[in-house]
Order: sequence, then structure tokens, then C-alpha cells
Amino acid sequence: MKNKTLSLFLIIVLLGFPQISETIYTPSLPDVAASFQVLPYLAELTVGIYFIGFMFGVFCFGIACDRIGRRASMLYGILIYIVGCLGCQYSLSIEMMLFFRIVQAFGASAGSVVTQTMIRDVYEGNERVKIFSIVGTALSLSPALGPIIGGLVSQYMGWAWNFALLFIMGVILLIHCIRKLPETKPESVSSISTWGLCVRMVKDFRLIAFAFIVALCNGILFSYYGEAPFLFIELLGCTPGVYGSMGIVIASASILAGISSHRLAKKVCPEVSMMIGSIFCISGSFVFFLVSFYGLITTVNGIYAHLLVLSCMMVIIFGVSLIIPNSLSIALKDYKNVVGSAGSIFGAMYYLLIALFTLLMSFLHDGTVLPMPTYFIVLSSLLFIFSYIFVPKNILIEAYGGKTT
Repeated sequence: MKNKTLSLFLIIVLLGFPQISETIYTPSLPDVAASFQVLPYLAELTVGIYFIGFMFGVFCFGIACDRIGRRASMLYGILIYIVGCLGCQYSLSIEMMLFFRIVQAFGASAGSVVTQTMIRDVYEGNERVKIFSIVGTALSLSPALGPIIGGLVSQYMGWAWNFALLFIMGVILLIHCIRKLPETKPESVSSISTWGLCVRMVKDFRLIAFAFIVALCNGILFSYYGEAPFLFIELLGCTPGVYGSMGIVIASASILAGISSHRLAKKVCPEVSMMIGSIFCISGSFVFFLVSFYGLITTVNGIYAHLLVLSCMMVIIFGVSLIIPNSLSIALKDYKNVVGSAGSIFGAMYYLLIALFTLLMSFLHDGTVLPMPTYFIVLSSLLFIFSYIFVPKNILIEAYGGKTT
């Protein structure tokens, strides 16, 4: 580790709060649609559009990291996030809420791109992989915690109070960062032009492959969080509180994946862990498709229908949570001298794709179960293909005990 140090707790909080902000109010999506008197897909758009703001945010704050420093970029981001939370809380129309969701996401993006940049500043080699494995649990666990909190808040206080809670969290985080967050920007940061770096990265097929891998994983994850409230609350008759409590089951899969990723980091390279994760994703998606196709996800089957969906999603989330930290830990290994700007461009790449994948799920919504598992089959298949094609073949051969020439 280098001279600077980072609190592991603060790293986890900074990486986790943007995704909690994404999912905390998802149990309220049916109520949001009813409150603004709009179709369900418009309420679900507030999930996908979040990533549009996030995309612009990671691009801007990543570049700001190398120009004004990591600490200042984080503080400005949290301040903008606080404004976005207030706007969402007092929105008077779905259009107003969509706008402030973009503002909220723009500010929240600093928690992702700046924190990842700081980790790359401070840690190197296997130590960095291990840190990403540990905090990767936060990346996949935090979205699962959101519905647990949001389900209870929505049921007893109303959907707008979720944003009040996020506002309070943002204020506390801003005060803590002002007091405790160090500056980790190295003196050797390159002055390469942003345009020149963009051109270099767009031509880097390895990096593009990693952008698709990260985006496909998050596309699955957040498509579920956008679609699941309508599945469990409207189709299967759950209350928002009960639906939110199901996040504990999803969270357990994320925790197990984080532990597994940390142990695998001691035995195999990140590329092999990614390949294992893709196999879990496509397997879980295929079973989910089958049980949906044969009409097993209905109120007639009661608790068994819930267990079938949750079991399939646990397998899928385990795979996703195994892939994300390993891919993020090695994606920018060729951009060490411009890691802040490179992280912003890379983030913009995959968040644009996440937005597209998540928005597409909202347009596929038809009030039945089948669109979600069908969509997951497609995304999981693409994930498997990208993992297989772009992971170096010598690594796959060695993983199966073969020899390279």
C-alpha cells in the first residue's frame, strides 16, 4: 500500500450510497405511478434514467479528479446529490421527478468514480484486487439493502419520505467527508488531453469488452429492481414492506459472492472468477425462464411462487456479484497514469449501456412475469459470450488444467 490510507468503512459507504439511492424507493414504484396518475412504465423510467445522470456524472467527476483533486470532487458531488434528493422529495409531476433523478444521480456518481479512483491511488496488485473484492460486496449488497429500508418507509410514511431519508444521509456524509476524507491524488498524474484519452480508450477492444461485461451485470441487477415491485406487489399481492424484506435474501447472495470472490482471489486470477460468475448468471436465468414459461409464478402457488423467483434471483445475483468487483479491479490496469480521467470515460461507457439495458426493461413491461426472465436470458447469454471471447484463452486453458503452447 502507498503512503495514504483510506478507511474501509468510508470506502464502503461512499461506494454504497449511490446504489442505495437507486433502489430505496423501488418498492414505491406502483405508488409513484398512482400518485402522478401515469402508466407503470413511466414510473419505472425513473430507475433507468438515473443512469443517464450517472453517466454524465462519472465523466465529469472522473476528469475533475485529475484536475481539482479527489477530495474536492467528492465534496461537490455530495452537495449536488443533496439538492437532487430535495427536488425528488418535492416533485409535483413525473417529469419533475425524472429531472431531479438525473440531478441526484449526477451528484451520486462521485461516490462511485471518485472512490474507485482513490482505491487505485492507494492500493496496488493483489492488494487492490482483494480490496475490490471486499468493497465489491457493497456494490452488490447496497442495492439489496435499499428495498429493505424503502419498503418499510413507503408502507408507513409514503414514497416521498425515502428521499427525505437520503437527504439526511447526504448531509451526514458531506460533514464526515469534510472532516475525514484525505486527498490521495498522486503528483505523477499525466496531463494527457481528455479527447486523446477518449480516442485511445474507444479503440481499446479489451476495455470495451469490460464495459459491456460490467453493464450487462448491472443491467440484470437494476432491471430486476425496476420490474420486481410490480411482480411481487401487483401480481403476487405483497405489501411494500414484505417486498422490501425480500432484499435480505438477495443481500445474502451478494454477501456469499463477496466472500467467494475474496477467497478465489487467493487461488485464481480475476478473469477465471468472472467466467465462473457468468455461468451462474446464465444458469439462474434459464431456470427462471422455465418456471415463468410454465406458469408457476402465480398467486395460486402462493409462497412457492415467491420462493421460486427468489431462488433463481439468488443464483443470478451471486453470479453478477462475483463478476463486478473482479472486472472493475483489472479493467483499467493499462491506464495507471491517468486513472481518474480513464475511470470517468470507462464509467461513462458502461453507465450509458446500463441506462440502455435498464430502460429497455421498462419498455418491455407488459404486466406479466415472462418479459423479465426472457430479457435475463438474453443479457446473461451476452454476458457469457463476452466473458468467453474476451478473457484470454491461455487463462481458460490453465483453469481447466491444460497447457499453453
